[in-house]
Amino acid sequence: MAKINFYLRDKEADTATPILMFVSYNGVRLTKFPTGETIDPLFWDAKTQRAKQTKKNPTYPEFNTRLSNIETVAENALRQYMNDNDQQPPTLETYRALLNHSLNKTPKKEEVKPLDLFGFIEGFLKEYETKLNDKTAK
Repeated sequence: MAKINFYLRDKEADTATPILMFVSYNGVRLTKFPTGETIDPLFWDAKTQRAKQTKKNPTYPEFNTRLSNIETVAENALRQYMNDNDQQPPTLETYRALLNHSLNKTPKKEEVKPLDLFGFIEGFLKEYETKLNDKTAK
């Protein structure tokens, strides 16, 4: 089955750093996925891949529960995909999309800026440079 690991983005950081989830199946990494959680490296136990139980970090049970919930969602998404697709593992892009959907995350979209006259002209010229003539294909 799937192997899921959590790692800090920067284990040498002085402040809170994001936690990444690595998912592999049969030794092949399916994805590296941001969990949306951050933690100070002082409170991270690399061996258990969870927050340490300390008095300085009183919210560790809730934090670890959130990581466990993310892990469960990732396992369920993979299991459901494989059951629906003759036990074939998903591609990286497909699994990432499944995780985004399952964890209610939307990928970042390009910000659309309102166009003024100069922005329109600039966009038109860029499009014109790359546009092929339908008749000559040049």
